[in-house]
Amino acid sequence: MSPTVLDNIRGSEIPPVWLKKTKENPNKIFKITIEVKQEETSKETVQKKANKGKWAKVAERLRGEGFLTGKSEEANKLIKNFRNNFEI
Repeated sequence: MSPTVLDNIRGSEIPPVWLKKTKENPNKIFKITIEVKQEETSKETVQKKANKGKWAKVAERLRGEGFLTGKSEEANKLIKNFRNNFEI
């Protein structure tokens, strides 16, 4: 994800803690660049995967396109019926 740039921000609009770190005059105009830390995104992804229950993972895997390839028509109907009516 590309960073977001905020341009022409008055020092008075910046949180005081940030302004203190810059050691700049609050009357100046600032350009702020914001980007998401990659490690934070990775933690969110891992946590989302961990929150899924066993049956949610099974249902997600069954939704895959190639799962029914090579099976008989009868089996396809039974499996599709189960998959479509499965509730979590």
